[in-house]
Parts: sequence; structure tokens; C-alpha cells
Amino acid sequence: MKRKKFALTFALLFALLITLAPAMPAAAATYEAKLEGQLDNEVNADVEEWGIGDLPGATVSFELGAETTITMEFDAPIKFTGNWTGIATNVPVDSDEDAEAVLGGITSFKVDGNELGARKVPLINRDNGGTLTIDIARQWGGEYDAYGLIEMAPFSKLEITFILGAEVDFMEEGAAPPPPAEPSIPDEPSIPAFDPSGEYHVFIGVVSNTWIFRDPWHSDLGEFGSAWDSHGGNYFNNLFETNDSSVHKGTFTDAVIKGNGTYKVTLKDADFDSSVKEGPMEFLHQLFLSSDIPLEGAPVQFTDIRVRFNGVTRGEFDTGYVYGIDSSDNSKFYYEVGFINTWNNDLEEMMVPTPLTDIEIEFTISGFAYDKEEEDVPPTDVAPTDEAPAATSPSPSPAGGDDDDEGGFPGWAIGLIIGGAAIIIVVVVVVVMKGKKG
Repeated sequence: MKRKKFALTFALLFALLITLAPAMPAAAATYEAKLEGQLDNEVNADVEEWGIGDLPGATVSFELGAETTITMEFDAPIKFTGNWTGIATNVPVDSDEDAEAVLGGITSFKVDGNELGARKVPLINRDNGGTLTIDIARQWGGEYDAYGLIEMAPFSKLEITFILGAEVDFMEEGAAPPPPAEPSIPDEPSIPAFDPSGEYHVFIGVVSNTWIFRDPWHSDLGEFGSAWDSHGGNYFNNLFETNDSSVHKGTFTDAVIKGNGTYKVTLKDADFDSSVKEGPMEFLHQLFLSSDIPLEGAPVQFTDIRVRFNGVTRGEFDTGYVYGIDSSDNSKFYYEVGFINTWNNDLEEMMVPTPLTDIEIEFTISGFAYDKEEEDVPPTDVAPTDEAPAATSPSPSPAGGDDDDEGGFPGWAIGLIIGGAAIIIVVVVVVVMKGKKG
């Protein structure tokens, strides 16, 4: 009898535990996760717009309580845009509350090797579909972008490490992720202060839709950039294509800034066509000026700017659009002035001819403690327009003349000529008079 009572009590307790327990997935089960999102069709013309689970490394298997990494590496840089980006899983949940109860988040987020840090992101029952999703960025249902992914420049490698089913010590909710580390510059441990009496440089920068480009001076692929190591050399002063690490034809002429004044930078005889992407250039993603002028304190101004393509003026600007001053971008430490940027709605479109071979940007800069020296104008033989041209003397004879003679006929020769002419006139007059008498 006691055994029957014990069995009945155990069964009741077991049923009660099952009833009261939350709808939690089993810890030992294996699940799948897939990175999904919307890609920029212009940047990623060869990739389907929605869902990128078919790309290598985008789908992984995982268990609750264990860290798992999704890695994607592309032959050409990609860009996410708009709507939604996240990690979709097949972990069953009935509501957003159930999803949050699972616990977890992103423990590492690397873009082209730059670590952006761990982050507690929303765990949701996406579209009430009954499965858990790790929310990374969205522009519907409340704008949210944990890592600035939507506004991020195109990249080639993405590594996301996440964990579900475990408590993790994340950054404070709402705190901004740390920015990518700035590339180190030899013998320049910090950003120097602007010197109003100093000498600086301004560089022309460009990115085509075929990913043939020249990056900003102070970047991973700038003059001192560390990312050049993977391309077999530093090609900052060349038009460069990352698709196959090739150098394209094109000659840059940059400006040495020596005080307030007007300057010009150019790119001549450029080739923006890519053999890898099998197509000619169709448009520019970016056109800009970069420099080694420190941005702190906004010490200088770029004004009276003209942009010319193939010798034709296509853009005129009273003042330059400076990243970090006119935009919310806080990753800039040196002056960059933007003219074309397909990822920045503040900049208007500009007509770009194809084929594009020559780019010229003329600008005036001010804020220095001295002015640019006027360029020497070579002398010319052209007489002033308000005066008659000076008479040209015949060349001196080989025999020459007196030491102080400046060339031409000597005085005695001129006298003989005048005297001879007078005699001839007299003879002619006498002959005519005799003729009349006859």
C-alpha cells in the first residue's frame, strides 16, 4: 500500500514539474543558425537579395551553451542595406519573451579582422514564426543597428561569434561598440596638432563600381596602411583593384599645401574597367579628397570647389562636405571632403561620363597663417594690347659696327641712301620738264 502511495505521489509531482516548467529547448539538442539579410543590389549584383544562407560558411550547427562562429569571406567586398539583418535559428520559441528567456547574444563581431566587441542584442520570435532570431540590425519596428552594419563601408570578411542558452557578461545595454582600431603609422603614435605655419598634402580618392580605387590617406589601404601586406606591396599611389590585387593604368597628381590658396589634384589616363567582373565601369561609388591635415578643431576650410570629368565641369561647391564635421562619422581624424558617396544621402548625385579617364578637382583652402606664393609667370614676347607693336629692326650684318652700335645700318650708309634718293628725284624732274618742252 505504501509503495502505491509513493508511486502516485511521484507521478503527481512529475506532472506538476512538467506543467510549471517554461517552454525551454533541450540543452543537448543540435540546432542550425544562418546569417540572413538584405544586400545592396548595386554592390552585390551577383548575390541574391534576400537570404545568404547558400554562401560558404553562412550556415552552422550549434548547441545551446556553446560559442559558435559564422564566417563569411567574399571574393569582392559586400554591403548589407535596409530592412533587416540577423542570425536566424531553428530554436523553437512561442514569443519574444520566450526568446529572451533563452539568454545569450553576440560575443565577438569582426569586420575584415577588426574586432567590434561583444554585444547583448535582442533575441526575438521573428515575425511570430515560432523560431528564435538574433537581431543585429533593422529599419522597421524601431530602428536598431548594433554595429553600424547598414552604414558600414563594403567589406570582404565577416566573423560573428554567438552563444545561446547561457548568461554572458556583455557591454552595457545601449553602449556604443568600440570603433575599429586605427592603423598604426610609423613614428606617429598619436594624431599631431595642426600647425598653421606647416606644410600638408591633399590626395584625390576614388572608388568605382568595379572596385578599382584609391582609399583615403589615413586608412588600412592608405599610404601607411597595414592591409597592403596581403596584396604583396603598397600601391597607395596607384589605381588598385582588390578583385585580383592588380594595378590599373592611371596617374595621380596630388597637391602640396603651402599656405592659403587655390590648388588642384588630378587623375589622368585612368582605366576603371575590370577583367575580373567582366564589365566596364558604370558609375563611381565614391569621389573625395583625403589629406594629412588633422581634423581636430576644424582648423581649415575647403571652398570654391570644381569637379571636372574628362575636362568638363560636372560639380561646383561653395564649401566642401567634410566627414566628421558635416556628418556624424566619428572615425575620421584627418580631413576628408566628399563629393560622391552612394552610401551617404547628404551628397547629391553627379553625372559621371563613361568611359571615365580624367578627374580634376580644384579647390581653395584657408585657415593657415600664411599665403601660398604666387606661381612665377613665364615671360612672353606678346606686346601689351593697348600699345602698338614695336618696330622690328633688321638683323645686324655679319661685319657688325661700332662697339656701342645696337645693330642695323650705320649712320653713314643711311646718309648715302637719302642723298642718292634726292639725286634720282632731281634727274626725273629734269627729264619730265624737257619732255614737256619738246
